[in-house]
Amino acid sequence: MPLLKIKSSTSSKSITKPFNLKKNKLTKATPVPESNFDTDWDRSYESDTSLTNFHNDSYTAQPEERDPAANKSWLTRLFYNWSIRLKLVFIISIIIILSISSIIYIATFFFKNDNELRIKEKNLEITELIAAKTRSDISNLIRSAKLAAISLSQGSAINLADKSEITELNDISSEEGFIAIYVYLMENGQATLSQKSYNPIFLTEKNWDKSVLDKNVKNDLKTFSSSYKGKTVVLNSSINKEPLIAVSYPYKMEEKSGFIIALAKMDGILNSFKSSGITDNFMLTQDGTVLAHSKKEEVYNKTSFKELPIYEKIQASPINNGQVKYENSNKEIFLASFKKLGLGNLTVVTSVPEEKAMEEVNNIQRRNFYLMIIILNVSILIVFIYSKNLTKPILSLVEASKKIERGEFQLDIKETSGDEIGVLTRSFVHMGKGLSERDKIKDAFGKFVSPELAEKALHGSMRLGGERKECTIFFSDIRNFTGMSETMQPEDVVEFLNLYMTEMVSCVNQKGGIVDKFIGDSIMAVWGAISSTDNDTESAIETALLMRKSLVVFNKSRGTVKKPFIRIGIGINTGDVIAGQIGSEERLEFTVIGDAVNLASRVEGLNKEFGTDILITESAYSKVANKYNVKKMKAIHVKGKKKPQVIYAVLGRLSDSSAPKSIQELRAIIFQESKSSSGTKA
Repeated sequence: MPLLKIKSSTSSKSITKPFNLKKNKLTKATPVPESNFDTDWDRSYESDTSLTNFHNDSYTAQPEERDPAANKSWLTRLFYNWSIRLKLVFIISIIIILSISSIIYIATFFFKNDNELRIKEKNLEITELIAAKTRSDISNLIRSAKLAAISLSQGSAINLADKSEITELNDISSEEGFIAIYVYLMENGQATLSQKSYNPIFLTEKNWDKSVLDKNVKNDLKTFSSSYKGKTVVLNSSINKEPLIAVSYPYKMEEKSGFIIALAKMDGILNSFKSSGITDNFMLTQDGTVLAHSKKEEVYNKTSFKELPIYEKIQASPINNGQVKYENSNKEIFLASFKKLGLGNLTVVTSVPEEKAMEEVNNIQRRNFYLMIIILNVSILIVFIYSKNLTKPILSLVEASKKIERGEFQLDIKETSGDEIGVLTRSFVHMGKGLSERDKIKDAFGKFVSPELAEKALHGSMRLGGERKECTIFFSDIRNFTGMSETMQPEDVVEFLNLYMTEMVSCVNQKGGIVDKFIGDSIMAVWGAISSTDNDTESAIETALLMRKSLVVFNKSRGTVKKPFIRIGIGINTGDVIAGQIGSEERLEFTVIGDAVNLASRVEGLNKEFGTDILITESAYSKVANKYNVKKMKAIHVKGKKKPQVIYAVLGRLSDSSAPKSIQELRAIIFQESKSSSGTKA
C-alpha cells in the first residue's frame, strides 16, 4: 500500500498514514524554481506512480484524426477517395480526350476559318457584281428622270407609259418603267409641287388612283426634300405588295431650283438580287430599310435592319466594302459581305447563314467525336483489365491497413511480386510489428499522463522549459475523505477512488480538459495549457456542473458504512501561468505553476466554509458573465493575497431551469444525502 509523508503544521516531524492527505500539509517533493506556491498550500507528492495508478481505461491516448486532404486544393480533395483503377481510367481518358479533342479542334478550327474566309471572299465578289449592276441601273434611272423633268418644266407632255419615248431620251433597261415623276421647287424654304406626271397604263393595271402615289410621296416628302441641298435620296416606296423605288435628286434650271422625285418599278433591280443556293442578297437604304432582297416579301414589308449589328457596322465602316458577322432577331448568325454604292447611301449585302455554311464542317467534327468515343471506350476497357491485376495486391494492403486501424497489428499478407508493391508489402508487415510494440508502450504510458502528452513523449518532443499562457485551473476535492478512509480497508479505499476518479475524469475529458495530476483524493485539471476550447473558463464550469450531476448518480448506490455518501468541493480560477515540462532530462512532468494555480487551490478549500460545492474567482467570472446564475459571496482574505478576494458560488447555468435558484436550495441538494456522514475534511 503506497504511503504519503505528511508534514504537520505544528511539528517538524513527519508522520506516515495510509492515504492521510490533509489539504495544505503535503510535503514538497521537489522545489520548483520561480514558483509562487506557498509552502503550506503546495500540492505535491513523492511518487507520481503511486498516485496515478487510479487509471481510467477510457482515458487512453487517441491520435487526433485529420483529413489529409483538408488543406489541399479542391481538385485534390475531389480525387482523394478515388480508387487507383478509377484514377487510371480517369487519367487515360483525360489524356485521350485532350489529345484527340485538341487535334479535332485544331483541324476544325483551321478548316472552319479557311471555309469561312472562302465564303466571305465569294460573298464579296457577288456583292461587287450586284453593286456595280445596281449602281448602273439607278444611275440610268436618275438620268432618265432628269430628262423627263426637263421636258415637264418646258411644258412638253411626256407619256411615261411610252417606254420608247423615254428610251429616246436615255437608253435604259427596257424593263424599268416610271410610275410617276414629281418636280418640286423650293420657295422660302418650302417645297412646292411644280410638275407631276403619271404612268396611266400602270395605274389602270393596278387599279390605283393617282392619290395613292401622291400620298406615298407626301409621307416621305420631308426625307426627299433633303435632295435640295445636293443629296440623292433613294427609298423603298412599295405599295400594296408592289415593289417600287423612289429616287429624289437635286434639280436646277435657269433661276429655278428644287428636287425631282421619280417612282419606278424595281423588276430589273430585283433580278440582280435573286438568291443562289444558301446565299441571300439584299440592299439597304440609308435608314436601314430593305430596298431590294432575294425574298420579295422583305421588300414590300419594308423590313428594317436598323436594330441589327450589321447596320451599325456598315455605318461605322470607314471603307466602302467589308465583311461582317452578325446575329438577326431570331438569334441566327450570318456571314456577310457589303459594298457601299456611293449613291444615295445605298449598301448591297450578301449573307450566308453560318449554320448552313459550316454544316459540312460540323458533320466532320461530329464524326471525329464519334471516333474519339470509340477509341476512348476501347482504351478504358484495356486500362480496366490491366488495373484489376494492379490493384489486387493494393487492396490487400488496404485491408491490412484497416486491421491496423482496428488495432490488429499481426498481418498475414504475402508478397505477390518483386516490384514496388512487393517492397511495400514487406514494409507493411514490419510496420505492423513496430506499431504493435509502440501501441503497447503508448497504452501503458497513457495511463499516467494525458493522451496529448503521451503522443508528444513518443515523438520525442518533450523538453525542459515552459511558456506563459492564460489557463483555467480546476481543483476538486472529496469532503471528509480522511474520516471515510479511516473506516475503510485500504483495498476498499483504492476501489472507491478508482470508481470515483473514473466518473470525474470522464467529466473533464468530455469538456476538453486535461487532468494535470491526482493528489490523493483531489483532482487538478487544466484548460488552455496544451489545447484550448472556445471558452476555457466556461468549459471548466460546465465540467463542475457535470460532476455535480454525476455525483448524484454515483451516490445512488452508496449510503452504507462501507460506502458512505460523498460530497466534493470545486475551485476554479483563470489567470496567467507558466505551462511546460518541469523536472530534469531524466524525469519530466508537464504541469502549470503560478499564483493562479495557488488561488484556485485555496478557493476550492473555501467551499467548506461557505457551504457550497463550486466556487469561482472574480477573474473566472469575468469570462462567463451573464451565462451562469451565481451568488456573490463575502470578500475573504486568502493567504498570499494582499487584497480581499471576491468569490462567486455557481448555482447553475441561466438557461437550466432545473438548477438551484439560491444558496439555500443548493445547500439542500448537496447536504441532503450526507446528513449521516461525519468526520473531518480530508
